[in-house]
Amino acid sequence: MTDVGDAARIVGDTGTIVPPRSPESLAAGWSRLLALGADERARLGIAARRRIEADFALADIVARYEHLYEELAAGCAG
Repeated sequence: MTDVGDAARIVGDTGTIVPPRSPESLAAGWSRLLALGADERARLGIAARRRIEADFALADIVARYEHLYEELAAGCAG
């Protein structure tokens, strides 16, 4: 995945992050992942899913936005 936005934070250590606008780096990243073999790629996939479920569950994201909006609204009311 290219290192744009929150990609690196989302992927963490469960994948490969490469610089943006670098097709060579992207190709090298894919090559590294393919070289791992099916079992290791499956392990990374499971770890990535667990990471997303733990750190980015929908209810948690909704709660973060609600908190942000409440803070913004409180700042406008004062």
